[in-house]
Amino acid sequence: MRGSKQIDPKMFYQVQLDDLVPHDDVLRQLSSILDFEFVRRRTVDLYYHAGPHSVDPVVVVKVLLLSFLHGLSIRETMRQASDRLSWHWFLQYDLDETVPDHSVVSKALVRFGPELFEEFFHQILGQCDHAGLLGKRLLHVDSSVIKANASESSVAVKPLLLAEAFHPDLAPRAYWDGDYFDQAMQQLEQHPPGSDLRRRQTVVEGSFG
Repeated sequence: MRGSKQIDPKMFYQVQLDDLVPHDDVLRQLSSILDFEFVRRRTVDLYYHAGPHSVDPVVVVKVLLLSFLHGLSIRETMRQASDRLSWHWFLQYDLDETVPDHSVVSKALVRFGPELFEEFFHQILGQCDHAGLLGKRLLHVDSSVIKANASESSVAVKPLLLAEAFHPDLAPRAYWDGDYFDQAMQQLEQHPPGSDLRRRQTVVEGSFG
């Protein structure tokens, strides 16, 4: 006999969030490796001792990690976190709790400052390195040629530093400025337009019409 599925909402449910997250979920694996207590220790002096409780700074760092892992903006990360069970679990928000608004994370970015976030970056990266999660292999990125209606007079070349070997002791800012940028520009100047290096390490900017 053919079945017909309909939902009949219950007033009460006997379910735990932990039971709904697969045991092989990548966020479970990260949680078993990463210790975020250093975030609370380093931010204890940034909050006043009285008044209402703020969002846990560990939650802020975890949101940024989710944003990085999935390539999402903070706003989109919090939107998806509201209905993704594994993200609720990772942020330690129960089923009946509402995740913070994206503006809370944005304000925390200002409160902490770039120097403190660089420290968080190194701490988390160090833990991942200690757990053997960093392969430290050379990374190459391929691309496809797409025809576009662009103005040739507005073409500009920018180096993409994605082919540099990653080192856990390197400051985060070094990946987008400083010696890395200068070395990439020198490599580009030594190769004529149309060479393999040019095609691999450049992007084209133009005014599209």
